[in-house]
Amino acid sequence: MLPPLSVADVLLRTLAANGVTHLFGVPGGPLFALYRALSQQERVPSVLAKHEGGAAFMALGYAQARRGLGAVCTTTGPGATNAVTGWPVPAVTRSRSSRSPRRSGHRWRP
Repeated sequence: MLPPLSVADVLLRTLAANGVTHLFGVPGGPLFALYRALSQQERVPSVLAKHEGGAAFMALGYAQARRGLGAVCTTTGPGATNAVTGWPVPAVTRSRSSRSPRRSGHRWRP
């Protein structure tokens, strides 16, 4: 029996199946699961940036240079707002659950 896949694993498989070869972004608490999944696979490497806007421009430049698809990954709120400057590229954002606003994304949940 195969181990169950997380949402992050399914997302990465879907990105790879659609031609994304690199994921540009700035890690943040709500993205912990995605960056953990990125570190456990080799199909879509992560390219870290110091600013979400820079990550979006990196993804856009990469997409234009290879005439393919570039993707940027940010947290919601200010992270997504900063990334808007580099669009049009697919953006993956993540926020906390509205049911548990005090629980940060870096805690492990069974």
